[in-house]
Amino acid sequence: MSISGVKVSRIGYDVNTASDKQLAFSSEWPLLPIEAEGDITISPPVGGPGMVTQDIFTHNLGYEPVFYVQRTDGGNFWPGWCWINNSKLWFSGYVSTDINIKWKIFRRPLKTNYTSVNINTTDATHVIDKDYGIYISRPGKDVSSTDKRDFCIRSDVRQLMIAQSGYTTTPVSQKTVTHNLGYRPMFFLFMESDGTPGDYTMGTSASDFYVTATDTQLTWILYTPPERNYAYLIFRDTLTTNG
Repeated sequence: MSISGVKVSRIGYDVNTASDKQLAFSSEWPLLPIEAEGDITISPPVGGPGMVTQDIFTHNLGYEPVFYVQRTDGGNFWPGWCWINNSKLWFSGYVSTDINIKWKIFRRPLKTNYTSVNINTTDATHVIDKDYGIYISRPGKDVSSTDKRDFCIRSDVRQLMIAQSGYTTTPVSQKTVTHNLGYRPMFFLFMESDGTPGDYTMGTSASDFYVTATDTQLTWILYTPPERNYAYLIFRDTLTTNG
Protein backbone atom coordinates (compact mmCIF):
# COMPACT_ATOMS: atom_id res chain seq x y z
CA MET A 1 0.00 0.00 0.00
CA SER A 2 1.12 3.57 -0.65
CA ILE A 3 2.54 5.62 2.23
CA SER A 4 -0.56 7.84 2.37
CA GLY A 5 -4.26 7.08 2.33
CA VAL A 6 -7.07 5.75 4.51
CA LYS A 7 -7.62 2.14 5.59
CA VAL A 8 -10.55 1.13 7.83
CA SER A 9 -11.03 -2.39 9.12
CA ARG A 10 -14.41 -3.84 9.94
CA ILE A 11 -15.29 -3.80 13.64
CA GLY A 12 -13.59 -6.64 15.45
CA TYR A 13 -10.48 -6.78 13.23
CA ASP A 14 -7.10 -5.14 13.84
CA VAL A 15 -6.54 -2.73 10.96
CA ASN A 16 -2.82 -3.61 10.98
CA THR A 17 -3.44 -7.32 10.34
CA ALA A 18 -6.87 -7.45 8.67
CA SER A 19 -6.91 -9.09 5.26
CA ASP A 20 -8.13 -7.21 2.20
CA LYS A 21 -11.63 -8.66 2.43
CA GLN A 22 -11.86 -7.82 6.17
CA LEU A 23 -11.61 -4.11 5.46
CA ALA A 24 -14.62 -1.80 5.43
CA PHE A 25 -12.78 0.74 3.28
CA SER A 26 -9.39 1.34 1.71
CA SER A 27 -8.37 4.29 -0.45
CA GLU A 28 -6.19 1.77 -2.32
CA TRP A 29 -9.25 0.44 -4.20
CA PRO A 30 -12.18 2.13 -6.01
CA LEU A 31 -15.74 2.03 -4.68
CA LEU A 32 -19.04 2.44 -6.52
CA PRO A 33 -20.45 5.92 -5.74
CA ILE A 34 -24.18 6.07 -6.48
CA GLU A 35 -25.23 8.60 -9.12
CA ALA A 36 -28.97 7.90 -8.81
CA GLU A 37 -31.34 5.25 -7.48
CA GLY A 38 -35.04 4.57 -7.26
CA ASP A 39 -37.81 2.14 -8.05
CA ILE A 40 -40.49 1.96 -10.70
CA THR A 41 -43.48 -0.25 -11.46
CA ILE A 42 -43.82 -1.55 -15.01
CA SER A 43 -47.38 -2.52 -15.96
CA PRO A 44 -48.63 -4.72 -18.83
CA PRO A 45 -49.90 -3.00 -21.97
CA VAL A 46 -53.53 -1.91 -22.05
CA GLY A 47 -55.60 -4.94 -22.96
CA GLY A 48 -53.36 -7.65 -21.55
CA PRO A 49 -49.83 -9.12 -21.43
CA GLY A 50 -47.29 -8.03 -24.01
CA MET A 51 -43.96 -6.38 -24.77
CA VAL A 52 -43.19 -3.14 -22.95
CA THR A 53 -40.38 -0.64 -23.47
CA GLN A 54 -40.23 2.12 -20.86
CA ASP A 55 -37.59 4.68 -19.90
CA ILE A 56 -36.56 4.54 -16.23
CA PHE A 57 -33.98 7.31 -15.75
CA THR A 58 -32.03 9.74 -17.91
CA HIS A 59 -28.53 10.08 -16.43
CA ASN A 60 -26.74 11.96 -19.27
CA LEU A 61 -23.31 10.98 -17.92
CA GLY A 62 -21.93 10.70 -21.44
CA TYR A 63 -20.71 7.13 -20.88
CA GLU A 64 -22.24 3.73 -20.12
CA PRO A 65 -22.19 3.55 -16.29
CA VAL A 66 -22.16 0.51 -14.03
CA PHE A 67 -25.69 -0.22 -12.83
CA TYR A 68 -27.69 -2.78 -10.88
CA VAL A 69 -31.38 -3.64 -11.09
CA GLN A 70 -33.53 -5.99 -9.03
CA ARG A 71 -36.80 -7.05 -10.58
CA THR A 72 -39.72 -8.21 -8.41
CA ASP A 73 -42.55 -10.25 -9.89
CA GLY A 74 -44.93 -12.32 -7.75
CA GLY A 75 -42.52 -12.32 -4.79
CA ASN A 76 -39.55 -13.52 -6.88
CA PHE A 77 -36.39 -11.42 -7.30
CA TRP A 78 -33.84 -11.40 -10.10
CA PRO A 79 -31.89 -8.92 -12.25
CA GLY A 80 -32.97 -8.65 -15.83
CA TRP A 81 -34.47 -6.92 -18.85
CA CYS A 82 -33.08 -3.48 -18.16
CA TRP A 83 -30.63 -1.78 -20.48
CA ILE A 84 -28.28 1.17 -20.19
CA ASN A 85 -26.38 3.37 -22.63
CA ASN A 86 -24.51 6.67 -22.38
CA SER A 87 -27.66 8.65 -21.61
CA LYS A 88 -30.38 6.55 -19.97
CA LEU A 89 -31.58 3.37 -18.22
CA TRP A 90 -34.67 1.64 -19.59
CA PHE A 91 -36.77 -1.55 -19.40
CA SER A 92 -37.64 -3.76 -22.36
CA GLY A 93 -39.39 -7.10 -22.00
CA TYR A 94 -42.58 -9.13 -21.83
CA VAL A 95 -44.89 -8.09 -19.00
CA SER A 96 -47.87 -10.15 -17.81
CA THR A 97 -48.32 -8.68 -14.31
CA ASP A 98 -47.00 -5.56 -12.60
CA ILE A 99 -43.21 -5.68 -12.15
CA ASN A 100 -41.41 -3.56 -9.57
CA ILE A 101 -37.81 -2.63 -10.41
CA LYS A 102 -35.37 -1.24 -7.88
CA TRP A 103 -32.37 0.30 -9.62
CA LYS A 104 -29.05 1.98 -8.95
CA ILE A 105 -26.72 3.79 -11.35
CA PHE A 106 -23.12 4.21 -10.26
CA ARG A 107 -20.69 6.99 -11.19
CA ARG A 108 -18.14 4.70 -12.83
CA PRO A 109 -17.73 3.95 -16.56
CA LEU A 110 -18.79 0.38 -17.26
CA LYS A 111 -15.93 -0.02 -19.74
CA THR A 112 -12.92 0.45 -17.44
CA ASN A 113 -9.78 -1.68 -17.38
CA TYR A 114 -8.42 -1.93 -13.85
CA THR A 115 -6.51 -4.49 -11.78
CA SER A 116 -5.73 -3.88 -8.11
CA VAL A 117 -2.87 -5.29 -6.07
CA ASN A 118 -3.42 -7.80 -3.27
CA ILE A 119 -2.08 -6.27 -0.04
CA ASN A 120 -2.87 -8.92 2.56
CA THR A 121 -4.59 -12.24 1.82
CA THR A 122 -4.19 -13.71 5.31
CA ASP A 123 -7.28 -13.32 7.50
CA ALA A 124 -6.89 -11.78 10.95
CA THR A 125 -8.57 -13.25 14.03
CA HIS A 126 -11.91 -11.72 14.90
CA VAL A 127 -12.03 -10.31 18.43
CA ILE A 128 -14.99 -9.22 20.56
CA ASP A 129 -16.91 -6.43 18.86
CA LYS A 130 -16.82 -3.10 20.66
CA ASP A 131 -18.62 0.17 20.12
CA TYR A 132 -15.91 1.87 18.10
CA GLY A 133 -15.04 2.56 14.50
CA ILE A 134 -15.48 5.22 11.82
CA TYR A 135 -18.84 6.64 10.74
CA ILE A 136 -19.11 9.05 7.80
CA SER A 137 -22.67 10.23 7.15
CA ARG A 138 -24.09 11.33 3.81
CA PRO A 139 -24.64 15.07 3.20
CA GLY A 140 -27.58 16.27 5.25
CA LYS A 141 -27.71 13.14 7.42
CA ASP A 142 -26.99 13.01 11.14
CA VAL A 143 -23.90 10.98 12.04
CA SER A 144 -25.82 9.68 15.09
CA SER A 145 -28.50 8.14 12.84
CA THR A 146 -29.33 4.48 13.41
CA ASP A 147 -30.23 3.98 9.73
CA LYS A 148 -27.20 2.55 7.93
CA ARG A 149 -28.51 3.94 4.63
CA ASP A 150 -27.62 7.41 5.94
CA PHE A 151 -23.88 6.68 5.78
CA CYS A 152 -21.20 6.69 3.08
CA ILE A 153 -18.81 4.62 5.20
CA ARG A 154 -19.25 2.71 8.45
CA SER A 155 -16.62 0.37 9.83
CA ASP A 156 -19.33 -2.15 10.72
CA VAL A 157 -20.56 -2.33 7.12
CA ARG A 158 -18.74 -3.68 4.08
CA GLN A 159 -18.17 -1.55 1.00
CA LEU A 160 -18.11 -3.05 -2.49
CA MET A 161 -14.40 -2.46 -3.15
CA ILE A 162 -13.38 -3.16 -6.75
CA ALA A 163 -10.56 -5.65 -7.22
CA GLN A 164 -10.64 -5.82 -11.01
CA SER A 165 -12.67 -4.62 -13.98
CA GLY A 166 -12.45 -4.85 -17.74
CA TYR A 167 -14.29 -5.24 -21.04
CA THR A 168 -13.95 -6.87 -24.44
CA THR A 169 -13.54 -4.94 -27.67
CA THR A 170 -14.02 -7.92 -29.98
CA PRO A 171 -17.25 -9.97 -29.65
CA VAL A 172 -16.69 -13.39 -28.06
CA SER A 173 -18.82 -16.40 -27.12
CA GLN A 174 -16.78 -17.28 -24.04
CA LYS A 175 -14.04 -15.81 -21.88
CA THR A 176 -12.11 -16.55 -18.70
CA VAL A 177 -10.69 -13.76 -16.52
CA THR A 178 -8.08 -14.61 -13.89
CA HIS A 179 -8.30 -12.74 -10.59
CA ASN A 180 -6.27 -14.87 -8.11
CA LEU A 181 -8.06 -13.51 -5.02
CA GLY A 182 -8.04 -16.92 -3.39
CA TYR A 183 -11.82 -16.97 -2.82
CA ARG A 184 -15.02 -16.76 -4.85
CA PRO A 185 -15.74 -13.04 -5.22
CA MET A 186 -18.91 -11.11 -5.84
CA PHE A 187 -19.07 -9.84 -9.43
CA PHE A 188 -21.17 -7.91 -11.94
CA LEU A 189 -21.24 -9.02 -15.59
CA PHE A 190 -22.76 -6.96 -18.41
CA MET A 191 -23.64 -8.03 -21.96
CA GLU A 192 -23.72 -5.67 -24.95
CA SER A 193 -26.64 -5.78 -27.37
CA ASP A 194 -25.81 -7.67 -30.56
CA GLY A 195 -27.76 -5.12 -32.60
CA THR A 196 -27.10 -1.80 -30.86
CA PRO A 197 -23.49 -1.17 -29.76
CA GLY A 198 -23.33 0.78 -26.51
CA ASP A 199 -26.52 -0.76 -25.07
CA TYR A 200 -25.76 -3.06 -22.11
CA THR A 201 -27.81 -5.37 -19.89
CA MET A 202 -26.80 -7.50 -16.89
CA GLY A 203 -25.63 -10.98 -17.84
CA THR A 204 -27.04 -13.77 -15.67
CA SER A 205 -27.10 -17.55 -16.07
CA ALA A 206 -29.90 -18.79 -18.34
CA SER A 207 -30.60 -21.78 -20.61
CA ASP A 208 -28.10 -20.51 -23.19
CA PHE A 209 -25.72 -18.57 -20.95
CA TYR A 210 -23.42 -19.71 -18.14
CA VAL A 211 -21.37 -17.61 -15.73
CA THR A 212 -19.44 -18.69 -12.64
CA ALA A 213 -16.73 -17.49 -10.26
CA THR A 214 -14.07 -19.71 -8.71
CA ASP A 215 -11.21 -18.95 -6.31
CA THR A 216 -9.06 -17.85 -9.24
CA GLN A 217 -11.27 -17.09 -12.25
CA LEU A 218 -14.47 -15.59 -13.63
CA THR A 219 -15.81 -17.52 -16.63
CA TRP A 220 -18.79 -17.06 -18.92
CA ILE A 221 -20.05 -18.96 -21.99
CA LEU A 222 -22.78 -18.03 -24.48
CA TYR A 223 -24.03 -21.18 -26.21
CA THR A 224 -26.16 -19.51 -28.89
CA PRO A 225 -24.99 -16.92 -31.45
CA PRO A 226 -24.33 -14.13 -32.07
CA GLU A 227 -21.16 -13.39 -30.10
CA ARG A 228 -21.23 -10.35 -27.83
CA ASN A 229 -19.02 -7.80 -26.11
CA TYR A 230 -18.95 -7.88 -22.30
CA ALA A 231 -17.87 -5.77 -19.34
CA TYR A 232 -17.25 -7.04 -15.81
CA LEU A 233 -16.44 -5.97 -12.25
CA ILE A 234 -14.90 -8.29 -9.65
CA PHE A 235 -15.17 -7.20 -6.02
CA ARG A 236 -13.11 -7.95 -2.91
CA ASP A 237 -16.27 -9.12 -1.16
CA THR A 238 -16.76 -12.88 -1.10
CA LEU A 239 -19.73 -14.93 -2.26
CA THR A 240 -19.27 -17.49 0.49
CA THR A 241 -18.69 -15.50 3.70
CA ASN A 242 -21.51 -14.32 5.96
CA GLY A 243 -21.34 -11.23 8.13
